[in-house]
Amino acid sequence: MGGIQKETWRRTCFRTATTIQRTWSVVKLSIIAISFSITGGVNMVQSGSIVRYIAREYGFNGTNQREAVAIDVLFEGASELSVGYYRANHTEESRRAEEINKYLTDFAPKHLAHFQRALERNNDGNGKILSFCIFSLSCWHSIPVGFFVGNKISYADVSTFLILRHLWSNVAGGKEIIEKFPTLTAFLERIGEIPNIRKYFASEPYKSNPKE
Repeated sequence: MGGIQKETWRRTCFRTATTIQRTWSVVKLSIIAISFSITGGVNMVQSGSIVRYIAREYGFNGTNQREAVAIDVLFEGASELSVGYYRANHTEESRRAEEINKYLTDFAPKHLAHFQRALERNNDGNGKILSFCIFSLSCWHSIPVGFFVGNKISYADVSTFLILRHLWSNVAGGKEIIEKFPTLTAFLERIGEIPNIRKYFASEPYKSNPKE
């Protein structure tokens, strides 16, 4: 794996894993480079493996094997979107502006179109609340929808949210590109309003280096 691609994987997967950990407080991580020591004596390297382990252990990997496969595919797609930007941004300075423009006008829109279609195939991707009544119970139960796979958040949602948020907040022209995809724009806003995700982005670890 090339240096830029490896660094991009490290950044994307580290942020995905850290956001899951801080948002739901489900695992204590001791971080050394890209190696994690996870509660229970599990020691791991390889950032993608770490993310998938956390997702499997703590309920962010779907409810069955078919959902798990779909989530994995989407996670890889989000990583490609991230790698594409960091590769353009790390091009030699004389060509950097040109490569970033190509990314924003060609590479990113094609990927975002795929993501929007994937989101819309799952309950229209609209974030509505489905209510239903279980037989013999007097109360109504609600299921939030508008995720990429199934009826609950997964690491595919988190990883996609992270790259969309980075493009929206930190890349000139990124916001305008994303706004061309209204379902993704609504997704970005909706996931960002999850209380503990909002809390994380207001915390010192993030504020100290908001472009990480």
